[in-house]
Amino acid sequence: MGNKMNSFRLNEMLRSSRYSLNDDLIRNLKFHKKELEGPLPSDAGSFEEDFEEVACAGDFYEYFALVCGSLDFVLANKQMPARQRKALYKSFFELYPQYAHLENALTDYPELSQEVRLHERARRLLVSILNKK
Repeated sequence: MGNKMNSFRLNEMLRSSRYSLNDDLIRNLKFHKKELEGPLPSDAGSFEEDFEEVACAGDFYEYFALVCGSLDFVLANKQMPARQRKALYKSFFELYPQYAHLENALTDYPELSQEVRLHERARRLLVSILNKK
């Protein structure tokens, strides 16, 4: 019962927060957060080896952290830093245009490609929330 009450209070706080969140959005954000947890895709290492001359793996990790960290800010009802907010408005290949030539190559790495898609979907949801503010 206590856990249910805490969850109710959290949802009430989030609904009356700096972000316009209703119960469906809160559930959706929590779903995305859970979906993005866990280890990096197993084919990320292969991608990194195959494209080591480009050295973009660190930027993928940074992008994933940007999206996950932004989810945490919104769910915690915290003000997102302006630089983070600005970066969030860009997809991975917009944020790192030097890798645009690798976008089609991602299809050869299905797990990494799926991970990028999941982060992109969460990013678009966050941007829609930020635009409603």
